[in-house]
Amino acid sequence: MKPASAGFLLSGEFMSVPAASIVKKVGEREVIVRELCVADARAMFASVSDGDVFDDLLFVDCRIDDLVRMTSLSREDVDDLRPSEVREVIAACKEQNPDFFDLQARLRSWAKG
Repeated sequence: MKPASAGFLLSGEFMSVPAASIVKKVGEREVIVRELCVADARAMFASVSDGDVFDDLLFVDCRIDDLVRMTSLSREDVDDLRPSEVREVIAACKEQNPDFFDLQARLRSWAKG
């Protein structure tokens, strides 16, 4: 079998998945979703936006750059997904990284006052 391109695996392809990761089937693709270590989560949280408002605000709970850090997807891969597929990936990221997303929710709540 030939290797998958750009972070996607076609159904039936074999891969090695790190212990702190899951594989999420999105359409015909398999996406690896990683559990971040505390240092990676801290770095991601502290990262500054590249200024792309669309990427930062399209989805409430996650920036496009965050998805790239938590998954096997490249930025181009994410661009090829439909919004409903991206929401599936975000749900898997939340499953793997609940503390990171809980922190975001607490900060949003705190910011609202």
